[in-house]
Amino acid sequence: MGVRGVHGGLVGGADARTVVVQKNDSLRRGGHVLPLVAGPDSLVREIDSHPQHAEHIRRRPARARDAALALAQDTTSTATCRGEHSSARARRAGARTTRRQDGPVPLTLSVVIPAKDDAPALERCLTLLDAQTLPPLEVVVVDNGSRDSTAEVALAHGARVVPEPARGIPAAAATGYDAARGEVVVRCDADSRPPADWLVRIARAFEDSPELEALTGSGDFYDLPPGRSRLHGRLYLWSYYVTMHAALAHRPLWGSNMAMRRSRWEAVSAEVHRTDPELHDDVDLSFVLGPRLVVRYDPTLRVGVSGRSLQGGELLRRRFRRAFRTLAVNWRDTPPWSRWAQRLGPARAGSPPRA
Repeated sequence: MGVRGVHGGLVGGADARTVVVQKNDSLRRGGHVLPLVAGPDSLVREIDSHPQHAEHIRRRPARARDAALALAQDTTSTATCRGEHSSARARRAGARTTRRQDGPVPLTLSVVIPAKDDAPALERCLTLLDAQTLPPLEVVVVDNGSRDSTAEVALAHGARVVPEPARGIPAAAATGYDAARGEVVVRCDADSRPPADWLVRIARAFEDSPELEALTGSGDFYDLPPGRSRLHGRLYLWSYYVTMHAALAHRPLWGSNMAMRRSRWEAVSAEVHRTDPELHDDVDLSFVLGPRLVVRYDPTLRVGVSGRSLQGGELLRRRFRRAFRTLAVNWRDTPPWSRWAQRLGPARAGSPPRA
């Protein structure tokens, strides 16, 4: 029987001792199948003895080479039902076990990160996720056609890499939510910088309020000048939450810092406009979740965020164009006056309570 590769597919059906070592872009084009001999040192010697593969390996940074070895060890464990998981997965599993011995079993969290050509920022984000006081069940990095080492960085941190060739954040985010296995799906961006207690606070919010369906927070712009950072943060996020609240009839979700129950995503996954790259995916999702969504905005739930799209020029203009387009597309189905009527009107049988 074959072993399972990066995305769960069987590799090397006749020979269980194989491993797929990915190139930078091989998540879209397939990997190189190499024979696996005992131990990481032997694997290195085996790779170096095949010139046609050694050149690809030598081009990588040391981190990517280590990721390939960790992947080889993890694949061997799957095939033989023995051995240890890769170091990042083992750390997360151990931390979860310790927490479950100390207290109640927490909700399982899947962190979804859409990413394209953002390896340095993703490296920082994943390092901070590794340091969470409540480790997630998994981190799902959706590679949206990256040409840099985004996939290698994700693998080196034990993340699950899911390719999405369709262009745009709506497609990438939806693919990540589809792949998530945790009870709560948490979303941030590749350039988000979550504090160490970010996930434990999210888990507690959902555990303490069983009726809560979605949660969103705020942020601080870490790459703007100190004076402008606070001003831009307050103005931008305040205007975002106020105007979108009026448009939606409830608090909007903010993609850099949000979470929702996986059951709610599964109920609306077929309705989001995932094929339109010119929409704001978080606002579109907020519309589709419906006017009676039980959502909480917690201004103290903060992450660091990049302010590069707010520094003027084409990026800022594109952000506004996408906002107006997202409103226009969704208001065709449910205009704001209709949403407010549903929100404030009597509840239908089986509908959730208002928040």
